[in-house]
Amino acid sequence: MPKPADAHDFEDSLPLLAPPELEPGTWDLAARRLLAKMLGEFAYEEIIEPVPQPPGDLHALVLDDGATLAFRAVRGAYGSWRVHPDTIEIREHGAGGGAAADAGSLPFGDPLRFLVRARRLLALDGATLGHLIRELSATLAADARLGHTAVSAARLADLGYAELEGHQTGHPWLVLNKGRLGFSATDTARWAPE
Repeated sequence: MPKPADAHDFEDSLPLLAPPELEPGTWDLAARRLLAKMLGEFAYEEIIEPVPQPPGDLHALVLDDGATLAFRAVRGAYGSWRVHPDTIEIREHGAGGGAAADAGSLPFGDPLRFLVRARRLLALDGATLGHLIRELSATLAADARLGHTAVSAARLADLGYAELEGHQTGHPWLVLNKGRLGFSATDTARWAPE
């Protein structure tokens, strides 16, 4: 809808809130890493059961819509999983089903979309799915911020306790570990990590 001729271009005069951690490359890298962590932890907790595929480190998981998520992972001590973020791919299946209807494999790195596409597989009701998406969004934004502000190990060694805490990536096993209920993006940028 066109603006009235005498309207002030107020919207155009406001700077767009575009924190550097929301740069697409930074966001995508954080998302792929978070999805890999999620797949590894869900497999370890036996929430999902990836099926081994040849060669030995390839695994597959069928999503609710029949698409197949494939990734390379190695098993660690005590049954842990280490999923390689750059190997996660999705194979969409056509309406006719079967190998002839496959659309081919495409890189996949969206943990939020994974939750939606695996809702039944994960046994999530609507309220739980909504809560997880909110918490995962906050964690992903924080991970992107951490990736953008990462410093070298030598620099970390020289930091004091409080400043060092600001560079910690969170618990290695907890997927949803950076949500701040009631915090806006501005609050989070100003106050988190504590």
